[in-house]
Amino acid sequence: MIPYKVFDAFKFGPLTLHTWGIFFALGFVAALIYVMSEAIRKKISSDKIFDLSLILLFAGVLGSRLGFVIANYQIYLSHPVEIFKVWDGGLGFISGFLLAILVGWLYIRAQKLDFWKVADIYVPAVALGYFIGRIGCFLTHDHLGKETNFFLGVKMAGKVYHDTSIYTTALALIIFIILLLLKNRERFDGSLFYIFVFLYTLGRFKIEFFQVGPYFYGLTATAWVVATTFIVTLAFYLKRTKWKFWSLK
Repeated sequence: MIPYKVFDAFKFGPLTLHTWGIFFALGFVAALIYVMSEAIRKKISSDKIFDLSLILLFAGVLGSRLGFVIANYQIYLSHPVEIFKVWDGGLGFISGFLLAILVGWLYIRAQKLDFWKVADIYVPAVALGYFIGRIGCFLTHDHLGKETNFFLGVKMAGKVYHDTSIYTTALALIIFIILLLLKNRERFDGSLFYIFVFLYTLGRFKIEFFQVGPYFYGLTATAWVVATTFIVTLAFYLKRTKWKFWSLK
């Protein structure tokens, strides 16, 4: 079992750095380095990609926060000021990802870039950044789930709980490795994007069963969102490939 030890912040003299914020920043920097190198390799304007990365960062944080607030609206109805305390954590990845896609699509279209080519550059970076960011979540243990006897459970006050941050961290790392292995074997522009969405939504759907809830008709709100995202993405994929599960260009 993993002992419950919280690394909430690191102090350097008068300066206090929150663990979650540190790993969030490291994740963004790592993702940015990746997309910039891929943009150069694929001869896509690095200036446009850099600007897009900043836009996606803002959209992702905004969407993530909105998703978390909506999912936990009971808390924020009585403490509305807490909505703006992003530094205390509380971001929902899938809602941030969806808003980033929408905003990114608008920017890419305005800049006359190919959306699917750009998307294939970004999804490995998203997996990499998510992997690093979730390490911060694990160190602060802010995603404890149901009780368990699993060997990776976190022991607290004599009981052992699932720490779903471990599972989402592992999921992101696995997806990143798979995308790296496949990035030079793309069957068509956008294939990496679809693979990312399918792997993430399936994996996250399973992880949600270790959460404590609240549940709506047997599933958490996140589980409903990722299931819907999977179905909608699958419909777009099959329509684009003329109802084939794998297609050549």
